[in-house]
Order: sequence, then structure tokens, then C-alpha cells
Amino acid sequence: MPVEEKIITLTVDAIKDYQVCERFYDYKYNDKEFEYFTGREIMSDRFENTLKRVASFFFYKKQAEIVPSYNALLNRWEKLWFPKDMDAYDLAVEQMDPVHGNLSTYSNQAAAALEQFHNVFSKDKSDPILIDEPYTLTLSRKSRLEGRIDVMLKDKIKTRVIKWSGRKIKNNYSILDFTAMRMAIENREVRPKNLEFGVYDLATVKGKYEQFDITNSDEDSLRYWVNEIETKEVYVPRRGLTPYCKGCAFDKQCSEWSGWPREVR
Repeated sequence: MPVEEKIITLTVDAIKDYQVCERFYDYKYNDKEFEYFTGREIMSDRFENTLKRVASFFFYKKQAEIVPSYNALLNRWEKLWFPKDMDAYDLAVEQMDPVHGNLSTYSNQAAAALEQFHNVFSKDKSDPILIDEPYTLTLSRKSRLEGRIDVMLKDKIKTRVIKWSGRKIKNNYSILDFTAMRMAIENREVRPKNLEFGVYDLATVKGKYEQFDITNSDEDSLRYWVNEIETKEVYVPRRGLTPYCKGCAFDKQCSEWSGWPREVR
């Protein structure tokens, strides 16, 4: 019987990790090595994910023709952010703790950011079409790409695909995300016209929005990197050659790696 080929399931984050260092990619996604995160990194990720959940809550309500108030967003944030068994005394102690005293600080930041979010999107007349929508894109017989569309908003003129960000927006960092989204949307039975892609910064009072233009060249780039991963046999390290090496979770394993291919003489 023929051997069934293994399907590689990728995400955009996995492709970005591969672009930075294929050895890091191999440790993380193939070997499933434990990746250590600092308390600050964990808190920052939780902050971003909680803001995204509040944003989804807002648009689910708006989809039902209810525009939540700013106070409703704050209440939703507090329910998601603070532990259920935390009382006023615990909160006071937590605020004085120099190591773990981040819950209240982040919450104050979220309150200001959500006020700006509410000011922008409560007045927006677009209809939410997709909210936190998963997609699977088959790229070849060897691989598929999975991801999520944070929100798609449609009005009479255009359809906006918005990616939420809880960190500083980096130039071109989201191009790969939007390229995958565009390809996934174009594979749907109902394909909206006049697509616009942009990132909204959920974490600041400025509520910065940045639009991205996606080209066919970006799609070629995505397919190139996917093909690179599909055909890769030896994942070589770039140890010491990129700034990402500093603080890498797999530095010890990388320093001991000796899998360089050797020619048969």
C-alpha cells in the first residue's frame, strides 16, 4: 500500500518564525520543545488576548443590532481580566507588589484604550460580517494554512478586514497575515469586493489604524516560504547572526546542535 503523505499544518506565526530562524522553527513546531516565557511576556499576551475578546464581544452585540456602551465594555474587561476570587484586599496587595503588580496597571491602560475603541466603532455604520472567524487554506497536497479573521466590516462602498493588535504596529509585519486572509477570502463561495486590509491598535488611547495594500507578489512570497518549509530536510541554525538569538528559549539546544549535512566521499 502507498504511504500516505503527512500534511503540514502551518500558521502565519510559524512561517514568520521560520523566516527568522529555521532551527528555532524546528524546535518549536516539529520537536515541540518547551518554550520558556517570562512573566512580563505572559502578562502582555494575556492583555492583548483579553482586549481582543472584548472587541469580539462588542461586534457580536453590534451584529445583533445592539451597540454596547463604554461601561459595558469595561464590565466585560473586568470579568475577563481579574480572577474571580480576587477581593479588594487582594487587589490592594497586588498593586504594591513590584513583581506581580501588573493587573491594575494593565487595567488602567485598557480602560483608556477601550474608551477610544468605543468612540471609533460605536459611530461606525459598517455591518460586522465575520467575527473571530477561523479559516483553513489548502496551499498544496503537502500543506494547509490555518488562521483567524478578527473582524470583517462591510458598508456600501468597501469591505474592511481588520486585524487587532495589542502591541506597537510594525511596518510590513502584518503583510503575511493579510496575504493569507485575502487568499482564504478569495476561496470562499461568497467573495466580497473592494477589500481593504488594516491593523487597529487596541492597546493605546490613540487607537491607531494602518492600512495595508496586498499584491500578487505578496501571495507569491507566501507560497515561496511555504514551499521552503515543505521541502526542508535539514533545519540549520543562525546562532549569533540575528538579534533574535539574544534571549532565545532554545539557545542551549542550538549551541549543542551538530546536524550539519556531510557529503559522502
